[in-house]
Amino acid sequence: TVEMNGSVLGELKKLFEAKAEHVHQTLALHSYTSVLSRLQVESYVYRLLNSSSLLRSVALQEQELVSKQSENLSSDLSHLKECISVLFSFTRRVIEDPQFKSDLLMWLQRLVSVLQRIGCPGDHLFLFNHILRCPAGIGEWAVPFVQIKVLDNPSGVFHFMQSLALLMSPVKNRVEFMCHMKPNERKSSSSSGKESGNWTLVDEGGEEDEDPETSWILLLEDDLIVLLSQFPFHELFQHFLGFKSAGTYFPEKTTPQEMMKVFAFANSLVELLSVGLETFNRARYRQFVKRIGQLIKMTLCHVSDHWAQYVSGNKLYGSIGHLYSMDKLQLEFDELFFRAVLHVLKAKRLGVWLFMSEMPYGTLSSNMLWKLFFVMHCAESENLEKLCSTLQPADCKQRLEAASERCRSAMQQVHLLCSHVKFHLDLQQHLESDLDPEIQHFFVLLDICFSFTGIDTVYRCFFCSINVHTQIISVLLDRVKETIERVGMVSLYLFKELPLYLWKPSSSEIALIRDWLLNYSLTTVENKLACIILEGLNWGLGEQDALHLDPAIHSEVALMVVEAYLKYLSQKPYAGLLSESIKQVSYLASIVRYGETPESSFNQWAWGLILRLKLHRNDRGIQCGWPAVPVSDSVLDMTESITLHPLLKAVKAGIPIGCYLALAMTTLGHSCIDKSSWLEVIGKDKQLILTVSSQILEASHNFRYFQLWFLSHVQLFLQLDSGVPQGMTQQVTHKVTQHLTGVSYGENVKLLNSMIQTHIFRSGQPNGVGPTAVLEFWVQVLISQQLWHRDQATLYLLDHLCKAAFQYSQEDCIQKLLYQQHKNALGYHCDKGLLSSLVSWIVAGNVTPSFVEGNANSSQVWFSWMVLNIESIFEEDSQLRRVVERELIINDLSPDQALKKAQTQLKLPVVPSLQRLMIYRWAHQALATPADHPLMPLIWQKFFLLYLHRPGPQYGLPVDGCIGRRFFQSAAHVNLLNEMKQRLTEVADFHHAASKALKMESPVKSSDRSLEKASCLPGYLTSPELHKELVRLCNVFILWLEEESFQKGDTYIPSLPKQYDAHRLAKIMQNQQVIFRKRVRMVKIPLMYRFLACLSENTSSFICFSILANAIAKERIMNNLKKFDLPKPPLSLQPMKAPVPVISSASLINQKEAIHLTHTDLKVLQGHAKTAALWESQHVALNSEILDTLPKLYVNREEQITLHLECRGASSKGCQGAALVTIQFEGKHKNEAVSQQLHALRKEVRQLQAEATKPPSLGVVEAAVHVENFITTLINIYKVQPMPAIKKVGISLFFIVVEYVCDETQRNPPTRQFFTSCIEILGQVFISGTKSECKRLLQTILHNRRLCTLLSPYFTPVASPDEFVALYEKVVTFLSEDNSDVVFMLLTKEVFIQIAMQLLKLNFFFNAYALVNLAFMVFYPQNPQNSSSVFMLPSVFILLLIQLFPLDLDKLLPSHHGALWLHLMHYCGCCTAPKMPEFILYTFHAEFRRLPWKEMHPDQMLMEEFFKVERGSPKSCFLFLGYVLCEINWVSVLSDAWNPNPHPQTHNMIVCLLYMMVLLAKEEQLIVFSASATLIFLGQNEITSAQSHCVTPKYLSGIISFAVYDLHCRSTVIVETIRRFVTLVAISQCSCYKQGSSPGQPHCQRTYLRRVFSDDAKFRSFNMDLQTRHLALSSLFTETLMMLNNSSVTTAESLRGSLRKWIDSKVHGLLAMPLLTAACQSLASVRHMAETTEACITSYFNKDLPHHQELGWGPVLASLQVPELTMGEFLQECLSLGSYLTLYVYLLQCLNTDQTLTNEMKILITISKWLEQVYPSSAKEEAKLFLWWHKAMQLSLIQMEQDDAIVMESVVRTLLSIQGRQSQLAEERLTSGILGAIGLGRRSPLSPRFRLVARSLSAFLLVQIPAEGQVRLKAGSEPKLAQKAQQALSALESMASNKQYMDFQEQISQASLFIKHPEHCLRDGNNLLAFLVNTLYPEVHYLDCIR
Repeated sequence: TVEMNGSVLGELKKLFEAKAEHVHQTLALHSYTSVLSRLQVESYVYRLLNSSSLLRSVALQEQELVSKQSENLSSDLSHLKECISVLFSFTRRVIEDPQFKSDLLMWLQRLVSVLQRIGCPGDHLFLFNHILRCPAGIGEWAVPFVQIKVLDNPSGVFHFMQSLALLMSPVKNRVEFMCHMKPNERKSSSSSGKESGNWTLVDEGGEEDEDPETSWILLLEDDLIVLLSQFPFHELFQHFLGFKSAGTYFPEKTTPQEMMKVFAFANSLVELLSVGLETFNRARYRQFVKRIGQLIKMTLCHVSDHWAQYVSGNKLYGSIGHLYSMDKLQLEFDELFFRAVLHVLKAKRLGVWLFMSEMPYGTLSSNMLWKLFFVMHCAESENLEKLCSTLQPADCKQRLEAASERCRSAMQQVHLLCSHVKFHLDLQQHLESDLDPEIQHFFVLLDICFSFTGIDTVYRCFFCSINVHTQIISVLLDRVKETIERVGMVSLYLFKELPLYLWKPSSSEIALIRDWLLNYSLTTVENKLACIILEGLNWGLGEQDALHLDPAIHSEVALMVVEAYLKYLSQKPYAGLLSESIKQVSYLASIVRYGETPESSFNQWAWGLILRLKLHRNDRGIQCGWPAVPVSDSVLDMTESITLHPLLKAVKAGIPIGCYLALAMTTLGHSCIDKSSWLEVIGKDKQLILTVSSQILEASHNFRYFQLWFLSHVQLFLQLDSGVPQGMTQQVTHKVTQHLTGVSYGENVKLLNSMIQTHIFRSGQPNGVGPTAVLEFWVQVLISQQLWHRDQATLYLLDHLCKAAFQYSQEDCIQKLLYQQHKNALGYHCDKGLLSSLVSWIVAGNVTPSFVEGNANSSQVWFSWMVLNIESIFEEDSQLRRVVERELIINDLSPDQALKKAQTQLKLPVVPSLQRLMIYRWAHQALATPADHPLMPLIWQKFFLLYLHRPGPQYGLPVDGCIGRRFFQSAAHVNLLNEMKQRLTEVADFHHAASKALKMESPVKSSDRSLEKASCLPGYLTSPELHKELVRLCNVFILWLEEESFQKGDTYIPSLPKQYDAHRLAKIMQNQQVIFRKRVRMVKIPLMYRFLACLSENTSSFICFSILANAIAKERIMNNLKKFDLPKPPLSLQPMKAPVPVISSASLINQKEAIHLTHTDLKVLQGHAKTAALWESQHVALNSEILDTLPKLYVNREEQITLHLECRGASSKGCQGAALVTIQFEGKHKNEAVSQQLHALRKEVRQLQAEATKPPSLGVVEAAVHVENFITTLINIYKVQPMPAIKKVGISLFFIVVEYVCDETQRNPPTRQFFTSCIEILGQVFISGTKSECKRLLQTILHNRRLCTLLSPYFTPVASPDEFVALYEKVVTFLSEDNSDVVFMLLTKEVFIQIAMQLLKLNFFFNAYALVNLAFMVFYPQNPQNSSSVFMLPSVFILLLIQLFPLDLDKLLPSHHGALWLHLMHYCGCCTAPKMPEFILYTFHAEFRRLPWKEMHPDQMLMEEFFKVERGSPKSCFLFLGYVLCEINWVSVLSDAWNPNPHPQTHNMIVCLLYMMVLLAKEEQLIVFSASATLIFLGQNEITSAQSHCVTPKYLSGIISFAVYDLHCRSTVIVETIRRFVTLVAISQCSCYKQGSSPGQPHCQRTYLRRVFSDDAKFRSFNMDLQTRHLALSSLFTETLMMLNNSSVTTAESLRGSLRKWIDSKVHGLLAMPLLTAACQSLASVRHMAETTEACITSYFNKDLPHHQELGWGPVLASLQVPELTMGEFLQECLSLGSYLTLYVYLLQCLNTDQTLTNEMKILITISKWLEQVYPSSAKEEAKLFLWWHKAMQLSLIQMEQDDAIVMESVVRTLLSIQGRQSQLAEERLTSGILGAIGLGRRSPLSPRFRLVARSLSAFLLVQIPAEGQVRLKAGSEPKLAQKAQQALSALESMASNKQYMDFQEQISQASLFIKHPEHCLRDGNNLLAFLVNTLYPEVHYLDCIR
């Protein structure tokens, strides 16, 4: 069932209300304020730009070129820059509003764009300084702000250098500017984004680079980079290099003076840039510092090239006639270069050293080169300049070696080597041409390299020179042989990076490598170096397509590897290549990086090297040719040649690598003998099978011999490589996953493809079998597999075979095989086996099988080309196409109908489905073919051959239109044509882009052949002309598709325009097949468009640098200047109009125009307010409708189900049938109509909220701003010149604004704020104090009272004293119930109060009467509950009221109750409304407290009024009545209560008083402020006795319950008073019954006892501390329990039973403790006391509450008080009653009182005696004994620790006594009595789990105490079991077979194991008890101290 939760619905209602309030009030005001603020800023900016003619002409009139000659230019710029500074200050604050950020940037851009056009260079520096003091991220918005122009600018160079100095220097005062961006200044919300958190920046070495506390102040590196990009360095270089304005450059015309200026300027620029190297010396600026280094390098390059051209052009002049000679200039250039190098070397960031390798050293003098060579090794020296100032070149050469040893940093060596290589290339111009200096130079570098380890990437820097002199490698090898022990692993890195592929080792070097490989273990450096060298050699073809190394070296190395393999791995299980899962990594990486074992790495290295060796005759290049006979003299026989002895040994051992080499290099692999046995040896390795098989196949002409054997290996090979499992389930899974993961071909498939292509290529060489045979062989091998057309690896291989067939013009051989397969699949040869294997093709419908499944294949296009061709042949051979075309033309059928008719005519076994027709197949394949595929034109040709076919003459018809459009009539086929047009457009775009990409300059020629190879493009790259032709072809195809006239046949082909390519179109229509084939052949099929990948590579190598260095200097300068990024252009001027219409001066004095202007804007604002109010009302209505509809969503409906219940049946007969049980119930059902209604309502609410949360329109805000501007301007003018016309306009404006105020404008926060502010400022200036407007304003207020709050502050009647009386007469006569608040606002003006006081002083009767009459009219309307009727009530009217109602009783009539009674009744009726303002009540109470309330006699009517005030009036009213009640003389009022027969009214009065006392008792404020009177009143014994005398039990119960439930005060006095009252009443009532000796006395007492206890228990909810509550409740319980002492035996027993039941059911937790104390203090019977205390302790633990878990037994120990006089009797009674917990607490108290060993021994003996006396009467009491056993074990262990023999003996006897008692308690039957002695006693009342615990502890004690003198106190030894212990254990274990203990099998087993465990001793006894208690008694909480 379902039930609506009303409270949740109420909460939902509150949430809806809060949400509506937030949306329509708070959010609306914020949105309006946001838009208003934005408009105000826009207005300010507009006023600023409109304030001067210069700014106006630029910003508003958008004039780019303006005259800056203005008188106020400085002032205008000052205001403009101040605004810009203010906006910049906001960029230095944390702003989370994206809209504000966008607006801020827009304002900045608008003002900066103006400043950029009228400002001077100083103003640009002003902007740049601001930008440098902005937070990180300026690169995203501030870059266009920086504009520097050098050319055509007189101050451009100055501006450039000043700005560069600012950028390169530390920014001053940046911390002060950024103070608001400190992390501790930011809001917490701003730290919750993705960039929050403290990050520690570390450099590349892992060391912390900067302090996180200060890193926030730094700019980002990208910021600095983009700022630097704004500097036009290309213009600067053009300027100082002497470029002309037209861009011409003639360096040869440079004069010496100009050259010196160039050096000077370059020096200044380098100095500035070097400052940046020092400023940005941080890890975070690594890339920026590199850019600075790049600029230094570029500066030197430009100067160097310029200097080189100058030298070249001035060689003839020498030094004659010039101020600066050539030597002087060379010296200046050297020094410039030297200073630049010093700056770079001083940079701490070593990334700058990268540019040392690119410095132009070639133009330096020889002396400076040697000096720089030395400086590079002394970069760490502090006095570097001083050191080099006097250094001579000769000294440099001598000290170079010593200096190299001072290089410390490994990274420094990296850049040093790079610099040396470049330095060396330039140094060659100054050295001899022989090799010795170069070798000497390299050895210097080599010594540097070998000084340090770990620089594994530096040695590639040798490439440039070693490419020229490869013999240096031999010299290095010789040097390494001498120093290998010292350099160690560094040599590995050196040779790994050397260009070993260029080196040809000599026989002695091969011998050295052999020695290292065979005579050093695998872990040595020598062995590893030999492996690296052999791995790096070029084992392939070199120049002229011959082997790079001699074949003899190949054979020698192969035997060397076999010999090493036999030595190191002959006993290792390395079977082959794939057995070790070879990785595609180098040998060095395998031993260093991947942590493989030496043997594993060597195995991989050996196989990798062996496979690269060219050992077979077929591997030795084209020049070697293929022999006519299989065996040559040069091929050795393994059995005869001594050289091959290691190989023979490996073959005999069955090592796969030996078998492979035997096939590769001996006669075995060069003959046609049977090799199957050899192949089986290495057959486990599929990759070796490929390699060997390729050699065998190439040497053999009989492929059939190998086909069957090789087929199985290929199939398994492809499966292993593609990862396709063999099982059917795995294959199905793979088919699914391959669509998710895509297709990926493994390395083995690619290797197989390479082998096949090589086989095809070599078959075409002389003496080869030809490509046809090879192609047929491989196609047959591949298509012989099952489902080969679905295997991606097979299709990959077939695709490349088809590609090769196309290249060699051998397509027919493949088409023949595939055509046969295709016909077999169609059932033409009835090959059932093949049909069954291809049955999966036909799965649904009539889809014809095809080798290209689906519409097309975009991956294997070559294969698709071949398959579609054979399908086209089949379509022609079967005449299917001819018949379909005939039906389309003659009978005008649809393609589907024509196909069906063709099937009927031709009777084909399998007819292609419609989508298999070739015109559709070629169309789809054309869409899927990549744009860069060579077959793309041919595939489109195939489609157009069918589409533009004109079949008329074939059927005897005239030549008509093309047939293509007849195939494309349906919507799907029309869409296909559209897709084809779109595809042709895309292909055309692709080739157009490719033609543009190929336009590049040819590389510079070089004499170095290696450089030429590296720099030139590959020979097979196509030309741009081909791509242009393809673009044109695609456009022609598009025209062919779009031209409708071709399909109609009315087009004359020769007359077509040129773009239709009529010649080719005619051939297409004539069905010519070879139109484009020649064009495709022209491409040279191999990888037609791979040049695109080459163009995308952006390499920067030494080769490119060398080519660039050889170009002429002038061209290099021109090219380098083009490389600079162009700075971003300046900001464009943004047009700006006035955001708000301008206020005309005429409207300020023209009332009519002002009214019209204001009306227009106020209508807009009022309309906005009404729309917002409508949205809010709709929102509230929708919410209300949702709340009303929601309870109807689910309803309860009665349902009925029938259950079939079957029984198992008895053994004699089975079930007679299922019982049918019908169940009726109410179930929850969802009302779908209501659900849909709720969904629609929620949707409407969302739409409404979306509308309401939008910011107000700009027109609304503009209207508000326009009115405010008008008012502001009007007031400002009026204050300066108060003209009557302006005041008249202001007064009219005030009342116009008031006129538009309505409920909607007051409800909407924006309009409420607007109208309030307008009325306030207009009222203060123009209305307030204006005599003529008082009457009009009053009429306006009275006519529209909602305006009273707005307008009353400006209503000043004092300004018109003549009209004062008339005005207030209007007010008084206007008075009614619903407008009293308006009247009060007007009448409570200060002036009226003053006049009223004056009238009172005059004491005129008429005036006084009028005043009082007015007072009554105003202050006592017909509805006295209207709180607004006493607004601001002064004390003067209370005085008048008191005068009207005199206190003199003599003046009252007999029926009167008295003046005080009347005042109080009137007060309760009129002045206690719930919404009565407190300040009015305060006035009343202050005056009323002065009245003599002691003289008042209240009655029941007045008391009832008091109760009404308590329930619904303000709290201050009830507190005032409490004061009055405390003042009354209640003894006099209740005097009738002491009469024998009091009046019933007296009884009712007492009941009312009792309730009122309870209500007053809970008011703490009343207690505090009037303590004496209130407490005396509550504590009057007379009142209490009178009440107890007259109150009946019925009323008493109600009062007590009311008092307990309603009383929540903290005052103990009040609690005590209530307690005394309750007790006194209860006792007096019971005493009355006792005196009367009524038969119902026991029942009465039990009833009152339960009631009192129940009420007492409720006092636990008092909010007071535990001790106070304990004392109060224990005192209360004590007096109540005294009833048991004064009752008869029968009554006492009855009361005792009721007490026990109440404790068991109601008392729990800490409430039991006061009752426990009270029982010990008040009960006279020790039996009652023992029973009650046990019940209290039990109830303390009877629930799972946290108090006993936290406090434990502490409260019980503190609460139990054992009587001293009757202690023995009490203890004995506890033993007899089973109060074991009480006795346990008593024991604990005794132990706490006397903590001595003697006392503890005494307690132990007491426990033993008590255990002998007790026997639990039920399972409920049994667990209490565990506490005794636990304490006895604790005390025993303490005594045993004393090591006293006498004490030990006593303790052992005690424990054995306890064990005996436990054994008795564990028996199944009682042993007492005669029957018990013979084993026939009655069953034990104890539970099985208790008996299990008792037996376990008994057995444990017997095991740990094998004899009286022996105790196991230490664990470790195996316990020696005595006979009794064995019997006890057997008895324990036998319990497992007893049905009573079936549920305790695990506990029995665990206990038995615990007892027998040798690591357990007597000290573990309590652990055993704890385990049993935890598992058997988890619900008993008083045992928690044991757990």
